[in-house]
Amino acid sequence: MQFPQLQHISALVVIFFCVIQPSSLFSQELSKEHLFLANIAAKTDSTRETSEKTSEKTSQKTSEKTSDFSLIDKRVPKQNSQLASQVARLSLEKLPSAEAHESTLNQALKPFYHGVASGDPLADRVILWTRITPERDTTLLVRYELALDTSFSRIVKSGEVRTNAERDYTVKLDVTGLEADKTYYYRFIGLGQRSIIGRTKTLPADTAQNQHVRVVIMSCSSYPHGFFNAYSRIAERNDLDVVLHLGDYIYEYNASETSYGGESGKKLGRVSMPTNEIVSLADYRSRYSQYRLDPDLMRLHQQHPMVHIWDDHESTNDSYIDGAENHTPATEGPWAIRKAISKRVVYEWMPTRENADTLIRRRFSVGRLVDVFMLDTRLEAREAQISPITSESEKAKRDSLINSPTRTLLGKAQYDWLTSGVKNSRATWKLLGNQVMFSPISVRGFDANFISKYSVWLMPFATQLRETLEDAFYGDVWSNYPRERRRFMQFCSDNAIKNLVIGTGDFHTAFALETRLLADSSGGAIPNMAVEFMSPSITSGNFDENLYGGFRNFFFNQLRNFLPHSAAYFHAVAIAQAATPTSLTALTDLLNEQNSFMKFQNLTDHGYTLLDFRSDRMQGDYWFVDTILARSSKERFGAGFVTRSGESALQRVSAPSSGKGQSAVPAPPIPRGNTFAISLLPKALQTTSDLTMLSAYPNPVVNTVYLNYFVHSPIPVRVQLLDAQGRTQAVLVDNELQQGSMTLLVDIARLQIPSGQYRIVLSTPFQTVARELVFVR
Repeated sequence: MQFPQLQHISALVVIFFCVIQPSSLFSQELSKEHLFLANIAAKTDSTRETSEKTSEKTSQKTSEKTSDFSLIDKRVPKQNSQLASQVARLSLEKLPSAEAHESTLNQALKPFYHGVASGDPLADRVILWTRITPERDTTLLVRYELALDTSFSRIVKSGEVRTNAERDYTVKLDVTGLEADKTYYYRFIGLGQRSIIGRTKTLPADTAQNQHVRVVIMSCSSYPHGFFNAYSRIAERNDLDVVLHLGDYIYEYNASETSYGGESGKKLGRVSMPTNEIVSLADYRSRYSQYRLDPDLMRLHQQHPMVHIWDDHESTNDSYIDGAENHTPATEGPWAIRKAISKRVVYEWMPTRENADTLIRRRFSVGRLVDVFMLDTRLEAREAQISPITSESEKAKRDSLINSPTRTLLGKAQYDWLTSGVKNSRATWKLLGNQVMFSPISVRGFDANFISKYSVWLMPFATQLRETLEDAFYGDVWSNYPRERRRFMQFCSDNAIKNLVIGTGDFHTAFALETRLLADSSGGAIPNMAVEFMSPSITSGNFDENLYGGFRNFFFNQLRNFLPHSAAYFHAVAIAQAATPTSLTALTDLLNEQNSFMKFQNLTDHGYTLLDFRSDRMQGDYWFVDTILARSSKERFGAGFVTRSGESALQRVSAPSSGKGQSAVPAPPIPRGNTFAISLLPKALQTTSDLTMLSAYPNPVVNTVYLNYFVHSPIPVRVQLLDAQGRTQAVLVDNELQQGSMTLLVDIARLQIPSGQYRIVLSTPFQTVARELVFVR
């Protein structure tokens, strides 16, 4: 039985001590190295609100935020490298708010501002991608060239493809008839200019007896949380066969400071655009556009072919086949429409091979060494996850729902496809590209008695911490679908499937796990069936960042009722800096005590995982960046684990895997600056600009039009709607704007103007940009 009154009293006692002497609170845990934990606020419940949701719902969420101690969320786990890795991390608290966006629109890339990309390579083909930005809506003819060298003296393929506003001016083609295991260079030509040069690579033939394959797995790149330094480090690796993105390539949340990543986004100048939660087609397109303008992500796509699968945030949080936690039909429309929009924009903006069924599960054979199976554990067939899964509710829920033999994460079609594929695979290694945590990790026993061994002052929060952890580790993961997981592992056991490697994203942690088949839900283990490498996040909040934010926000909300704002915040920060490392120590010890199959854990560092396959062994290497709060070129080797063929056991090694002996020449560096270094136009026509219109859609307009434009430096901007005779119908913007990406939603229907031809005109003191629009009432 719970005694919330006692917890409340205990919390007030903690607050009392903190007010009297905050520096002594948690003094037994305080040490110099702990004071530099990354101070990114946790995603509070208000994250799930958009600026367009009702005030009643906002009020309700605000109330929940101030009374609920929701510290962690399954998409926000990160582990502390020895509880701050003895590195003085940049403190978000000390960063001034940015006055402008951190990046600029690279004029040297016009009109291919978003760079190039390639993906879904096979032995004889590969997808090539770009986006061209016109100055007026029209159908464009874009040429591509594929060559064996960066000077394009040996062009082997070329052709033309059309694009228009219907595809958001993205260009994607499947180039066939290529040689296996070959590096190619490609570029696009349109509107009199060339794109940057990209590099791609086909896979070895299915029958090739190749001896060495190197793959990177990565996931969870929240733009406002920080800089994509890990993407640049991956781009610099010159001997990769392919990179696998396991989902959460974008995030859907609004830009509010109380939203997920919103505080850090404002501090770093990485504010989500559009600022509302993305719901409409225009919203999703604009969010992808913002991400793809990031120079680190642009470099990654330029240098390596990518295979991407969506997780939930490509649509919205905790999504499943017919709904999502972060979707409210009453205010955001039918889920089927939002899901279809999110999938459509993935296919527009990602170098992913399309199919009529919009399925992303697919198989890639990298010679006879590795077969890669990319799964959809999110939108294809997943039944709604059951949450919360707490100690009190677990038995009833597991008995009635979770252990239902018909409950599915994969769906029958995908399950049959996967089991048939791994059974019939002739490759030495089988790699599953999987979104959510597969292995059944236990966090039982995180109670007041356990916490008391680390800090008596944390005891009042034991219940909230335990419930939050249980929901994270048992909620939106395979443990919420235990019968299907056991069924798959039993199939692998019955069919003697060897050398199964599971690559996992989503959880924002680095875990190395030996995956076992349990005799029953509580029985003893039989020999290992697979190994699982869970990759850390690129930037998305980890355990330390979210624990810190949870403690800080909770105590601030309590203290501000009877202390001045600044004093309340000071005390809350002091408590959070002390309580966070203690909580992490307790969680780390608990995970080690209860999960003997867990061979490595890192709850706090950002980075990626490199998987190195040989015929007799494979090695998983964890690489971590030093910070995400500033641009940095530093990374470090965190840990390496080897599994030998036929064993499914992990052994730690002291050095990273060695690279390939020969590597292809990288694609040339991306040009910088305001000159058209790669232009085919005469010099007289090569001009700079104050602003650039990236898109205006839909056109024709029925109700609203969505403008996405980029302001290159702080300058007065005026946006007007003119009719066919040039008369002003509305002034939409008349203000000095800061540098950065801007979005503007114009509800033309409300202006009470007749159907007809109109112009949206954007002007500065030195430049005018216009788009023709047709309004149909």
